Amino acid sequence: MNIYDNYEVLIIGGGISGSVFASNYIKNKPTHKIALVEAGRKLGGRSSSRISRKYKDFSINHGAPNFNISELNRNDLLKNFIQELLDDKFIRSDNSELIEEVNSDDFDKGMNSEFLYGKNYISSSSMSNLSHQIIEKNNLRDQIDFYFETLILNLEFHNNYWILTSKGGDIFKSKYLVFASNLLLHKRSFEILNVNQIPLRQAIPRNKNKKIDSLLKTLEKQYFLQRLSFLIYTNSNYEFKDAYFKKYRYLFLNNDLENKYKFERIIFQIHRENKLSIVIHSRSIDLINDYNK
Repeated sequence: MNIYDNYEVLIIGGGISGSVFASNYIKNKPTHKIALVEAGRKLGGRSSSRISRKYKDFSINHGAPNFNISELNRNDLLKNFIQELLDDKFIRSDNSELIEEVNSDDFDKGMNSEFLYGKNYISSSSMSNLSHQIIEKNNLRDQIDFYFETLILNLEFHNNYWILTSKGGDIFKSKYLVFASNLLLHKRSFEILNVNQIPLRQAIPRNKNKKIDSLLKTLEKQYFLQRLSFLIYTNSNYEFKDAYFKKYRYLFLNNDLENKYKFERIIFQIHRENKLSIVIHSRSIDLINDYNK
């Protein structure tokens, strides 16, 4: 068991949102030391990438292949940050071809997939590397300590300090706590963490803090969709039959076809020598249950 208690701020979650917060915090607080705790093996969260050991030059964005932002013009802070990422060439506009597969009766309704709202962007390198780039832009003094493969199970709040206990028994103490993941705030923690009470609710009893009560009440309305991804590497020189030279092509299935075929989207990614990798995303309960068995 280790005890880490010299942090002003501790961030739970190493995805894009956690990385953005960490980077901007140390930019504005250049003397503070903070901790970032992530259950995975590296930064990126759902925006993850897989590098194949077997097939050279194959790096697949198997989590979120891109990200989309709606109502960008209504949020000046967000708009300026996206422009900063564009200027730094960390991201670029995603102009990949988007294809929505629909039944013939629905063809005239146009593309209305949830993945197409707002403006689409993609990492200029890989999606998981985007989180690294965002953090390293301002982490010039190594102000951030990273704790990977660290799953927090228990939260306590005593004498204005947060005390966190990991699955491995390590203890973290911090004045401020930032949740860049809602696992410790949501009822999905019951199954994933094998606990009988939402960890934040355990730390802050009902009626003790109206803001937290309101937050947890709002989060109760959210539902959790587990997704399953299948990765396919083509070891031969497969090519698109048409004159398509962009790196990605996205194929979306509407609800009727998703229910029929059990997939929601298929991502084609071109590598060197026109070789393809294919990622098939599913949120089918039947497929996920069969896979977990």
